[in-house]
Amino acid sequence: MENELSLPEKLYLLNIHPEKGGLANTAGLSLDYTLIGACLTEMLEDGNIKITDGRITVVSAQTQKVISGIILQKFERTEKPLKIGRWINRIHNSLSHIKKTLKSGLEKKRLIRLESRKFLFFRWQRPYLLEKMLVREIVSSISSAIYSGEIPAGLKGLLPLIEPANLMWRIFPEKQSRKAARQKLKRMNLDNEISEAVKRAIATTRAAVAS
Repeated sequence: MENELSLPEKLYLLNIHPEKGGLANTAGLSLDYTLIGACLTEMLEDGNIKITDGRITVVSAQTQKVISGIILQKFERTEKPLKIGRWINRIHNSLSHIKKTLKSGLEKKRLIRLESRKFLFFRWQRPYLLEKMLVREIVSSISSAIYSGEIPAGLKGLLPLIEPANLMWRIFPEKQSRKAARQKLKRMNLDNEISEAVKRAIATTRAAVAS
């Protein structure tokens, strides 16, 4: 089942608190941008896009994946390659639709339960994990990859997004283990053009909020 999950689905499941439900306090801004990074990485792996000199070109708009289709539609009239950052910003404008689609898909697979909540005029859906063992398997595979330095094909696109997604606490609950794992992850040099662009987008948005 783990191998059947998309990269964005794995990333979203990891952000759900295993016991309390709801998204972890460390999610928020980091989740938004790393989800976009996960979508772009998957589209790159599927051959829908290519990256040359930091710019993205659509190679094929044919896909069976709903979220990839949503994103490709946004760029179908783009005639020239755009910088990765431009793609990220455009996708961010449609992120609520993408996240709704993602959650709906996970609910249909019976991997999460969505509970409607409201406070004053605000309404939202709180996710709860239904298949905790599956998420534990994902956590275990990530942990093993970091400690062994051997990266399975299914984790190649996910590992560079773990740190910017603030998910190290989820993989390594103990502080000492987390510190050692960060050093190992850094030595693996897994960053790529997409993960670097995601980090810049997060840093820029945080700076704008703080100013």
